[in-house]
Amino acid sequence: MAKKVKNIVKREETPVKHSEESKKHEERSSPEPKQGCGKSFDTVALFIAGLIVGLAIGGLMFSAMGSKEANTTADPAQLNAVGSKAVDFITANLISEGDTIVLLNVSPVENTGIYQVKVNYTSGPYSQIIDSYATKDVELLCPSGILTAEFEAMMQEQEQEQQQEEQKDPEEVCAQLAKAEKPVLEAYVVSNCPFGLQMQRIMYAIVQNTPEAAQYLTVRYMGEVSNGKVTSMHGDAEAQENLRQICIREEQSDKYWGYVGCYMQEGKSEDCLTSAKVDKAKLEECMSDASKGVEYAKEDFELSDKYQVTGSPTLIMNQERVSEFDFAVDGADGRSAEAAKNLLCCGFNTKPAFCSTELAKTRAATMYSDGYDGAGSTGSC
Repeated sequence: MAKKVKNIVKREETPVKHSEESKKHEERSSPEPKQGCGKSFDTVALFIAGLIVGLAIGGLMFSAMGSKEANTTADPAQLNAVGSKAVDFITANLISEGDTIVLLNVSPVENTGIYQVKVNYTSGPYSQIIDSYATKDVELLCPSGILTAEFEAMMQEQEQEQQQEEQKDPEEVCAQLAKAEKPVLEAYVVSNCPFGLQMQRIMYAIVQNTPEAAQYLTVRYMGEVSNGKVTSMHGDAEAQENLRQICIREEQSDKYWGYVGCYMQEGKSEDCLTSAKVDKAKLEECMSDASKGVEYAKEDFELSDKYQVTGSPTLIMNQERVSEFDFAVDGADGRSAEAAKNLLCCGFNTKPAFCSTELAKTRAATMYSDGYDGAGSTGSC
């Protein structure tokens, strides 16, 4: 669980005025405790984003210089502008509220057309200097050097300590939860969020080991409908995957967990449609017919707004927000199949037999992974 307090950018110059789109993003980015991908990023999401952006853009940045200016300048105003834009982008999109970015220095990299942006990144008691690289217009930004074993280990240690400090008594929490004959534990996610995938992996493990629990588990999706089209926080590819999974859930429900269980391994939609034996023609019709797929998605999004969901994953049971971390007992991690099963079982008037089945207590993997176990964090998007 990453710490969630207010974003701060420390610079001597006057803060750059944000665009209306940026303001909209900030207004929708109020994270919830112990949640994580969604409408806010946490510390670990920064690490992952930095690594992905570094790998994807780092190799492309220099080749892109053919269409950019090859000569950088040392004009103070230009340096300040590059630094301000880079820090604003990192602050708005890549760090957790409460973490700070301090601009230290901007310098041109000779004969490359790019600038080195040196910042100090602080999260709680830990601090690290990061060298990022940006083009003059900051259309290309490569935050590098973020994912180090030492820094990641410190953050995981801090996370564990924070979980222990905030651990509630499971029996007390369970006694206070609303009960039902047939409770439904809903996980609100986006399909390409590392932590959304982690929660889907947890639910998949429950279904695989206690099939009778499947009827009490539902995955819903976060997003919006704009001009008749489904949108998502991480772009169109994620929006289409959200819609694909929604259509399978609604019209081919017996194929849902087979598809998702495959997709979470490598993110290969086409291969997984085949392996799960999804009716592709029926799926295509659902996704292209606004009266079907988009309407299904709207229902998810309206419920997401009703419960004020801001992060992926967020759990709702019996119409109230719940936390898997409250059930991390007997050595179970908060993001484990055992903790989520214990949470679900607390929603029953009378616990069914499957509640006595012990499931995996280890933390489930984030992002794409062939197996259940992983060394990932427990944040949210």
